[in-house]
Amino acid sequence: MAKRKNPYLRLWIKPGQLDYDAIHWYENANRLFLKAFGPDADFFIGLLAATSPRLQVRANLRKALEVYRTWKRHQEEQTSDSAKALGDLLQGLMYAHLLNVIRVLQGKPLQGPKVKRFAENLKGNLNPVTIDMWICKAYGITHAKLTPLQYERLERKIQGEALNANLKPAQYQALIWYAARRKGGYVTDQSFVKHYETLFQEFGVEVR
Repeated sequence: MAKRKNPYLRLWIKPGQLDYDAIHWYENANRLFLKAFGPDADFFIGLLAATSPRLQVRANLRKALEVYRTWKRHQEEQTSDSAKALGDLLQGLMYAHLLNVIRVLQGKPLQGPKVKRFAENLKGNLNPVTIDMWICKAYGITHAKLTPLQYERLERKIQGEALNANLKPAQYQALIWYAARRKGGYVTDQSFVKHYETLFQEFGVEVR
């Protein structure tokens, strides 16, 4: 049997299911967003996190870009047409996205344990832990939604495991996340950062 590179990783993960490039997913994504959006990187990350619930990567990125571009146009033009375009866009958002998108546009902190931690991780803070359905599956959690207390308990557990594995919590979470998806049959030959780069090109985002 192949040896693990790290003995503290969860026992259900087989060595062949691990993608060690995933460890630096958040750092690599942060660099990509900085290249693409410069001083607006944190603002765009907030929109990406706000529109992430219930959307796959492609749809999530498309929606965040739509909000970003419409908002930027309104900021530059300040016309009734640009205001109407922004208002129509906001009215068409999913309710699960709307409140947090408005908070981002107003410069306020995101709400919701998963969404705000996802944004923090993408901005470079690797101490909070983004917990979604794949992380829940990895830890044997089957109910649909974690209470705030359950989220915090699982976060502390993952932070402790990350410490034993000599990784930042978000790095450890990314490694587990990739392995859980692979175990669930979602295997790709392209990293998510490369996937973002491909989508940026398709959606006309210049990466400098």
